Amino acid sequence: MSRRGNRPIMASVKIDLGDIDAGQFAGYLEGHIEELAKEVKAEAKASTAFTDRTGTLRKSIRIQTMRDADGEKIVVVGAFAPHAHLVEFGTQAPRRSDREGGKMFLDGVYSRKGRGVFVDEVGPMPARPFLRPALEKVLMRAASTVSKRE
Repeated sequence: MSRRGNRPIMASVKIDLGDIDAGQFAGYLEGHIEELAKEVKAEAKASTAFTDRTGTLRKSIRIQTMRDADGEKIVVVGAFAPHAHLVEFGTQAPRRSDREGGKMFLDGVYSRKGRGVFVDEVGPMPARPFLRPALEKVLMRAASTVSKRE
């Protein structure tokens, strides 16, 4: 989940509940939301889908509690590093600087001396999802728990 005004990137997954009643599952999720959010955060941080030489991306994964327009509590597990969306979703094609004769700043990438890195072109990068698989894994475990209760 990246920073665009301190908003995390949003990732959602669809899971097959099989024979589990959707209302019962929703009730279980609502009653265990903080616990499940901690599990998603731990799974995402432990992901081996990406390498994180500086630790910036892993450190940026955190839980944020918000309220929606109706005042309902929302718990978000997000990655707030500026480059999180590039890792989660990848890039499709090479990008070149749009400044004439200039270079573009690689958001979230810094040299060993802490200076920004500027380049002429950024190549395509495959997606290395870490949030969606973490969420899916935790939801599947939750579904298994609900199914055992039936």
